Amino acid sequence: MDRVDGVHMISGSGDMTLRHWDLRTGECIGEPLRGHSDTILWASYSPDGLYIASASFDRTIRIWNSQNGEPIGAPLQGHSHNVNSVAFSMDSSRLVSGSEDRTVRSWKLGIEQNTSETSPEHDFGMTCVAFSRDGTRIISNSEENAIRIW
Repeated sequence: MDRVDGVHMISGSGDMTLRHWDLRTGECIGEPLRGHSDTILWASYSPDGLYIASASFDRTIRIWNSQNGEPIGAPLQGHSHNVNSVAFSMDSSRLVSGSEDRTVRSWKLGIEQNTSETSPEHDFGMTCVAFSRDGTRIISNSEENAIRIW
């Protein structure tokens, strides 16, 4: 779950959908977003509020237009196991993902093609990833309770 503005939130679910919520009323806004083929483990708004990234047991990451709920491009693929966590850089130009396959991927998001780089493996699966505020470092946490800064 992630909040973009303190009033709205996005959540992922075992029913393979994402839902927008109004935190003032507790009501779901609009129709659920569909596109994953398995449980959604993590969902995050971009800092500018324009995009949503979702991570799933289906081993993919999807990018969504937060305004109309439409998927943007094809799913991001590259992890060999479920994707547990995703986070945008502060300028919304990059995405980092952490997976049960023990890797962290840094994705450069673009109009034509999304590209990724893979970090050295942790000893266990990833539980959480983030960018530093200035975007120069990636922070990852794994099931071994180890935090690494890349």
